[in-house]
This record gives sequence, structure tokens and C-alpha cells, in this order.
Amino acid sequence: MLLPTPVPPPGAAFAAAPGPVEALCHLDRMYVRIQKVLFSNANAWKYLSIGTCPVNQNTAEHYYFLYYLSSCDIRRQDFDDYVTFSNTLYYKPEPIGQILRELPFSVPVTCKYNRFFRTYTIGFFPIIKGGTVVKKFNAIPDSRIILCDDSWSPLVGNQSYVVGKPMNFEVRRAVGSAGNWAYVNKCFITASQDPNSSPSYTVIDNNGCMIDGKNSPDSKFISRTASSLRFSVSAFVFSNSTSSPASPRTLFLNCQLSQGPPTPSASAKSCTYDLKTKSWKELLGDYSVCACCESSCTTQPTASLKMLTSQAFDLAFDPVMNEPTMQKKAPPHRSFKVSKEADFWDAD
Repeated sequence: MLLPTPVPPPGAAFAAAPGPVEALCHLDRMYVRIQKVLFSNANAWKYLSIGTCPVNQNTAEHYYFLYYLSSCDIRRQDFDDYVTFSNTLYYKPEPIGQILRELPFSVPVTCKYNRFFRTYTIGFFPIIKGGTVVKKFNAIPDSRIILCDDSWSPLVGNQSYVVGKPMNFEVRRAVGSAGNWAYVNKCFITASQDPNSSPSYTVIDNNGCMIDGKNSPDSKFISRTASSLRFSVSAFVFSNSTSSPASPRTLFLNCQLSQGPPTPSASAKSCTYDLKTKSWKELLGDYSVCACCESSCTTQPTASLKMLTSQAFDLAFDPVMNEPTMQKKAPPHRSFKVSKEADFWDAD
């Protein structure tokens, strides 16, 4: 029992099938790494911690926690045949007002040491995924909001939007009187089918200003025709829906639809905020009609003013996201007495 047959170190197993979160245990320290592709936020490291300790090393693909077992409030438990050291990895992104575009999560991490063999085992490998709920929707025959995928085809089956990625919507109406085009004056998202419910988050306001474009470049108008208007909104969940894994993450889009002439005006327009130039731009090019988006746009009588509510759409948390295109800011490097990554991760 005291002289067991040596077994190959587990480093090869990590290389063959890396997980989103991995732990490696040595006699006096714990190494934890988490894949960067889990996050759409380039500054995710600011909101990561293991116990009381922050990220202290990073590479192109991973964030690392390299700490001794006596730090970070790591908890020790003694058993007859083994000893465990455990902690929790937390991700707590800051909300934008009352919404979140990434979901917080926590992952338990444990190192187990056999009292006789003086060895270690691999910690817990989480599988992070969100649940979805599907509801049927009876479309309004003349005017409706259509939920679309990336190719602008209607969502079908159990398809859902991913938190932090664009949600595509098309507001479509039956062709009305000649010369009138489709516009939206205001759009807001609620967690209930009742437009008057709370919480509520406004994405378009002031007679066609995409105000959420100031928070995300994914929130913008895409195209407009006489009978339809397409736009995207960066997906989010309300902060109060993340308190429990069972909390609903089903939302509804409510839009006030109007008609107006093909030439936009201050009361009928589709303006997107350009984060690079910090200016408003109308979809068809007349930027002057967007000048009032920073104040109050003139309201004139509009034809066929109508409030529409979309069918329910579900939010999912995809653990493997595309790398963000924004420029990354690396976390500060804190000194830890280890050499290259391979020295402690791929070797015993």
C-alpha cells in the first residue's frame, strides 16, 4: 500500500480533452485555468475570482489562478483515507443598469490527496449550459414582430438567442396606403407578455433612436422597406433572473409601429448610434434627422399607430463563444514562482 505502482501523470489527459474549467493539484498549491472563449467580455478577468483571489496570470487562451493551498480561503477537510482542499470559482460581471449581457456563474473546485499514496486527483469538471423554454405564438395577420436567426430566417423549434450575441428582429406589416413605409417609434423588452409589466428595458425610443446602441455595437438598425424594418439588439437577461438556476429567462419585445413617408424625418426615422464616431446615423443616410436623438424629437400625428408584442423568445448561455472582436486588455501579471506553462501543467 505504501509503495504503489507508478501511474502516468494526468497531464496528457488535459492536453487530449481540455475542459472549460480545469484544476491541477500539487502538494502545496492549486492551479486553476479557465478558457477565454467562455466570455464575450474582453475584461472578464476583472470579474473572475477563486475564493478571495483574483486572476494572476493569463495566456492567449486561458486565465490562470496559481495559488498556494494556504491562501484564497481554501477550505481543508480531513477524512480517514484522504484530505480535500476546496474552493469556488466565481464569475460576477457588473450589470449595465438593470440588465446583464453575460450570466454570472460559480464552479466548485476540489483537490483530493490520498493519505497513503501522497498523490492528487483532478478536480471537478463543470458543464455550463442554459435551459430554454418554448412557447407557441399566434401571429398577428397584418402586423407582427418576427424573431430571426443570423440568416434572417424565422426562429424555429427550440432555437434561442445567446446572451451577449445579437438578437435579430423584423417588424413586418401588411402593405398600407401608397407612399407609407414601416417605422418603429419605440421598442422595449419585458420579462412578461404584459407590456406594462416590470422590469422593462428600452432599446429604441424618441421616434426611432436606437438608444441601446450606446451600450453595444450589436444594437443597430439593419434595413428598411415599405413593409418591414430589420434591427438587431445585443442579447441580455435581467439582473433579477440570475438569482436561481430555475429563474425564467424568457423575454418579449414590445414595439410601437407607425407609417411614414420614404424620406425620414425627426418623427419617423431609424437612427443608430456609432460608438466609433460618437454620432447618430440614419439608416438611409440623412443624418440631420437624428440630431434630436440627444434631446426630444418632435412628435407629429402618424398613421396606423399600433403596439405590437412579439412571441416569447428564450435566452441561452453558450459556454463556447466566438472570440470577441474588440481589442483585449490583459489583466495585470502578478509574480508567481513558476516557469513556463508546460512546466506545471503538462508535466507531473
